[in-house]
Amino acid sequence: MKATVRLRQRHLAEQDYWLSYLDEHDRAALPSLTDEHRYAFFVFDSRGGALLPQDNPILFGKVRHGQTGVVLRDSYGLPGWIGGVYLYHAYAMKGQLGLRSLAEWFGAEAVVRWAEAARLM
Repeated sequence: MKATVRLRQRHLAEQDYWLSYLDEHDRAALPSLTDEHRYAFFVFDSRGGALLPQDNPILFGKVRHGQTGVVLRDSYGLPGWIGGVYLYHAYAMKGQLGLRSLAEWFGAEAVVRWAEAARLM
């Protein structure tokens, strides 16, 4: 990262959230995260910068986030569905970004229903 540029804590937290979607195999296959990766992703994601190399760990994590959403959304209502309350608990542990992801994938109304059900449990 350029010495004069420091990312805000909220930007780092969002990047760490995307990184949370990487599994052990992904982490082994990708280069180790550097400040340059963080800054390049920030420019790409926030300012519409040039495309990033596909091996940027943060970009790869964001792609995995989307893939996770597709899998969960496609399994919604099928036999063996984990249940919205359990998803709500798991993603609430990830903070507001986790709840935002659930709202993107299932709609805000579903997340509110699951939150109410979780409170009643």
